[in-house]
Amino acid sequence: VSDWIRGSETTPTASYHSLAKAFYIPTLILLASIVLFIAASISFVNDRKKFLKQIVFEIISPIDWLKVRFFEAKIINIQNMVNRMPNTIVKWWTLKMVQKMIHFNNYIIL
Repeated sequence: VSDWIRGSETTPTASYHSLAKAFYIPTLILLASIVLFIAASISFVNDRKKFLKQIVFEIISPIDWLKVRFFEAKIINIQNMVNRMPNTIVKWWTLKMVQKMIHFNNYIIL
């Protein structure tokens, strides 16, 4: 590309300037990809919200949804109580059990 920009000149100054101009191409491509990435990330977040509203909420009945919310509230209460405990094996074991409950709940729901 720099040879095409330089044309028929063979001086070192022309080579340098053509090479410097040629490096603008990857920089512009990088800037364009950053803009597209940001736009895609914004679109992805919005599309995910739409998906959760349209698909997941239609699959789960309202009663099941209330059960899930109740279960999540209980988990949060247990985690808050455990966080107040001193660092012991009981605290570690309880946190592991809570993590298993969360994993099991996510597996059942989704």
